[in-house]
Amino acid sequence: MGKRNYANFVLALLVIVGLFGIDLNIVYANNFRSISSVNPGLMSERNFQNSDEVCSLEDANCIEVEEVDRVAYDTNPDLPRNPGAVHLTMFWMQACPHCEEVFRDVLPDLSAQFGDKLAVQLIELSDIAAIDGLYAYAASIGLNPNEVTAPFLIIGEKVLIGADQIRHNLRNEIEKYLDAGGVDYPQLPVEIRQNSTVYQAPQNQNNGDAPVRIIFFWGDGCPHCAEAKPFLEALINKYPSAELRAYEIYNNEANRDLFSQVAKAHGFEPRYVPTILIGEHYWEGYNRVLNTEIESALADCLNNGCPDSAKGCKPARHK
Repeated sequence: MGKRNYANFVLALLVIVGLFGIDLNIVYANNFRSISSVNPGLMSERNFQNSDEVCSLEDANCIEVEEVDRVAYDTNPDLPRNPGAVHLTMFWMQACPHCEEVFRDVLPDLSAQFGDKLAVQLIELSDIAAIDGLYAYAASIGLNPNEVTAPFLIIGEKVLIGADQIRHNLRNEIEKYLDAGGVDYPQLPVEIRQNSTVYQAPQNQNNGDAPVRIIFFWGDGCPHCAEAKPFLEALINKYPSAELRAYEIYNNEANRDLFSQVAKAHGFEPRYVPTILIGEHYWEGYNRVLNTEIESALADCLNNGCPDSAKGCKPARHK
């Protein structure tokens, strides 16, 4: 290319950039800029490459992320806070066995030990906004994208990545911050708030009654049922005091009869699968937007008690 043609090309490119406002400083998830000066006090445990302890976010490798210094951060003022308590945040994923391990083996014991002196914000990595926000946060503390895995926990100035680090170090970190008078939730990108819930320790306060049951009517070959099932199974792992009762209705007449009975008891027609019931709540159909609502209903039932969704109905075989 001659000098004149090259100059014309550069001039045309600059005109296009100026006309359309193209931002040439976009950072991609597979090419992050490390900006440790944003929060230089934060430290992470880097020795977590054991794949037996972490779940990869590989499905998000091509997500486009805003430049770190353009992301708005705060500590989410809508979250409940307890004076002198330790407030931490954990990012988790559906179908991540190491996340489920933390829910099952770590958080319940710590919640029982520390009570209202421990508050846990959970952020599910279920959409682009949440994954985008985690990558942006990781870049702000100098982590590379390949170091971002689930579970990913932030407590004060410490980052713990993977079930092994969380299991072996979290208790000591909580005690350290309690001795210092507590610590607030970390500052995180604002756009992830919609994925935020507060961890509720599994408690069965039904005064010795049967555990809270999630009733799940599904059909063999139903894609939305197949999508709902791992979410519900993850809830059971997260809340051991709950129980999942799944009834396939396409090929089982007794289950269809039960579906009709339960639907009638709750005042709706048995038209769709999946149908999910917890206490007096029910949902026809499923998508991930419902996850927070379903989990909140379950946590409320575990904490405050609720009637069995299928109480008074003739039992059927669940599977």
